[in-house]
Amino acid sequence: MYEVHALESKEIRKRKKKLAGQLDILKKGRVLVVGDVCLDEYLLGEVKRISPEAPVPVVDVQSQEKRLGLAANVAQNVVSLGGQCRLIGVVGNDTTREELTEILDKAGVSSQHLIVDPSRPTTRKTRIMAGNHHITRVDFEQRKFLSESAEREMLAKVNELLPEVDIVVIEDYAKGVFSYNATQQIIEQAQVLGKKVAVDPHRTTPIKYYRGADIFK
Repeated sequence: MYEVHALESKEIRKRKKKLAGQLDILKKGRVLVVGDVCLDEYLLGEVKRISPEAPVPVVDVQSQEKRLGLAANVAQNVVSLGGQCRLIGVVGNDTTREELTEILDKAGVSSQHLIVDPSRPTTRKTRIMAGNHHITRVDFEQRKFLSESAEREMLAKVNELLPEVDIVVIEDYAKGVFSYNATQQIIEQAQVLGKKVAVDPHRTTPIKYYRGADIFK
């Protein structure tokens, strides 16, 4: 038994060393992340009483956190690993967009390629927590495909930035950024330029949307 654990530990160390070496490669990587972006908000507190208005807990909020969510979080991860990242997503013309872009800028991710569509809100997910207990989540979002004009603008930005990157990451959270037409155009244009395409799919999106991708999660 001891010998088995020793072999496992040696193998794990070997894999960690190999992975650490590959992280240096990421510092040279140029990544285009396209997808649904979101502001994740956390209201953290404690429950000491039940509401007199309904049989629900009252959370006394003690702190608040705001983080990058969905594709914005992926872009942040790329930058944190030393890579160069371009982020394309669609946001509304609202205060949530302003908060999102501020956090992006602090994380070293440019917000200049975000598309503003006044007809839809910037996706925001507010989680209410009491200690380690997740009480509820409140979503502000619009789950429908982009307008024709917004989709054209997104595809134009993709075509503009593709020559500058090595790989395209499609982050699909089914908020409406990826119609079949848009997804296939992105993949086909990447193929023309010899760029790899990685897909983080959504379970409700038909698999045919991603036809032609090189890497599939």
